[in-house]
Amino acid sequence: MILLPALLLVIFVILSVIDRSDYVIEKRIWKIQQQFTVEARYGILSSEESENLAAMYRSLVQEYPRSGLLPQIYLRIGQIYVVNKDFEKARTSFAVVLQQYPQRKDLCSMALLKIGLTYEQEKKDDMALRSYQRIINNYPQTEIGLNMPLYIAGYYHRLNKAAEAKNAFQDAEMFYRKAVQENPGSLKGYSALRFLALTYLVQKKWDVAVKTFEKALLDYSLSPYLDGKAAGSIIYSINAVSFFELKTPQQPITFYQMFIEKRPGYPLNNFLKKVIASLQDFKNGKEPSGLRKIPIIPGYNLQFSDFPYNLNIQ
Repeated sequence: MILLPALLLVIFVILSVIDRSDYVIEKRIWKIQQQFTVEARYGILSSEESENLAAMYRSLVQEYPRSGLLPQIYLRIGQIYVVNKDFEKARTSFAVVLQQYPQRKDLCSMALLKIGLTYEQEKKDDMALRSYQRIINNYPQTEIGLNMPLYIAGYYHRLNKAAEAKNAFQDAEMFYRKAVQENPGSLKGYSALRFLALTYLVQKKWDVAVKTFEKALLDYSLSPYLDGKAAGSIIYSINAVSFFELKTPQQPITFYQMFIEKRPGYPLNNFLKKVIASLQDFKNGKEPSGLRKIPIIPGYNLQFSDFPYNLNIQ
């Protein structure tokens, strides 16, 4: 009877100390970040300013050597040097995350991304691409890892290297198809399917792009990953590509009719019925209202949310 309350008290004390230390670190990080924001408001820091800010972060490392927040601190130190265009020091700080915290895969992928971006700023394209490829090789299941194949293809495109871009887009297709197959019904599977559709879009592979959008809507309509806004974006993508590129309004009509039959209680079914009616009008010679062409822009920051979706879903 006495042991249980005593044990609970010990656990409470331990948790209180841990929570307090993390809270203190986060509060001090926030204060340093605020100072960093003020001092870097003109886009560059003096050497003295950058070293002072870095020293403030390093003092946290010394005071709390066991904190789980240390990788983020090293990333912030590196970012200070990035702003000051001291890229060697920045990469040294980012590399600490890779060397000392290999189990933190999300943060390691972030560190490699930041290393690659420093090489981009120095126009060292081969080194940047090498860093990005390391992300794919070592951290393919992270959020940044899923972005990388499409980013690399877009990077080659920006460098006007058509042959390399074509090969990179093909590699991206294989990467995303494999990820879709290996992660069915999961957030990773949904994200991979989204990126696969984008990969087809930027290559103007219209028919398979539409089929991939249809698969995303059907397979993930009942999942928590596909909310109303994302579903509306997919619907608009299907409509825009079918209308402007494929000239086949019957294809989405058939799909939406099948979807409504398979998902009778889906919240957007009333909207889909309006879409069907609008596409039927197009078949009869009228242009559907509120439909604009999707701009196809190869690159890393091509996301569903970037498209000019013009939907008012009730």
